[in-house]
Amino acid sequence: MKVGMITHDFYPPIGGQGVEAFTLYQQFNKKNHPKIVVFSSRENSLDNHIKISTPSNNMLGPLLFSIYVSLELNKIINTHKLDVLQFYGGPGGVFLLKKPIIPTIYIANHTYAQQFRHFKKWKYKILMLIEKIGYIHATKIISISSTTKKSLIDDYGIPPEKITVIPVTVDLSKFHYKNVKRIPHSVLYVGRLDKRKGIPYLIQAIKYVLAEVPTVTLYIIGEGNLKKRLKELIKKKGLQKHAVLLGKIPTEELVEWYNKVDVFTLPSLFEGFGIVLLEAMACRTPVIGTNTQGIVDVIIPGKTGILVPPKNAIALGKAIEQLLTTPKLRKRLSHNAYKRLSKDFSLDALTNRIIQQIEQATTQGAKNSERSFSDS
Repeated sequence: MKVGMITHDFYPPIGGQGVEAFTLYQQFNKKNHPKIVVFSSRENSLDNHIKISTPSNNMLGPLLFSIYVSLELNKIINTHKLDVLQFYGGPGGVFLLKKPIIPTIYIANHTYAQQFRHFKKWKYKILMLIEKIGYIHATKIISISSTTKKSLIDDYGIPPEKITVIPVTVDLSKFHYKNVKRIPHSVLYVGRLDKRKGIPYLIQAIKYVLAEVPTVTLYIIGEGNLKKRLKELIKKKGLQKHAVLLGKIPTEELVEWYNKVDVFTLPSLFEGFGIVLLEAMACRTPVIGTNTQGIVDVIIPGKTGILVPPKNAIALGKAIEQLLTTPKLRKRLSHNAYKRLSKDFSLDALTNRIIQQIEQATTQGAKNSERSFSDS
């Protein structure tokens, strides 16, 4: 069986979807099953990777990439002798604009319907209509969270039996605990610097924490269109000595940072899932997230982390202060989180579930072909 993985983001990753796709690619190669060819917009020298050259660093990138793929889809399938397709969809992903001639798995991180509910931008209404086409054409859909599955059902009318929830996870051989000295009263954020991530609320929260923890320092890792505004906000709040923008860093350095801070926080307005929370958990660092879509599938409040309302800098500040000043709580939460990560988010087990979906889609596609042939 030969799989064609079609993803706008891959390696080196732009965001979480690229991390997911690359991790799965590595797992398939490790198992030597199924055989895989990846088609993406990213530049690299990986085996069995084909770059599709379209603009990738602006909002039109995924759409132009999707149009090209749709026009060339049959040629891609036949040239590479593919048995099944696996698309990464959703915001930042690939639109499946026509029904493929072979079975197709569509992986949904989150939907444009979810984005519309939070940001009320009418462009998302248009993108919802385009996105829905792909979910209708797909043989099977893998949703990475229960909230995204609910959106697919409620917003797009997709039959529940067509959707399987399989969460994303991290490679524990890459993200793991290191016995290094932690920076006292340190807080970390990792991710894109954009509106959806709620970083201004985190910066405001640090202002509140300062009153009780004068040595608190926030480290922000990532790039994005909000960078200039964040710099201005840090200056306006007088936090130049307490908030540091580190930019984008290599994975090896990222693992070091997860290990040397006291607290990790993801203050998003909503998420498809929040893979960075799992990365922090893997490094035994306690996490704080917002009580919103995607993140609620990752954090069990009071057991594996702390949840606070989105857009609430005061509540976020109180949670940060609580963890920074309570070592026993940090230890308990990080221990429970790592234990759950190892049990419920096993990379091998989740990869096997995805392979099972691919095999089922292939079988289902073969039966449908036989049925069509007999009808004719």
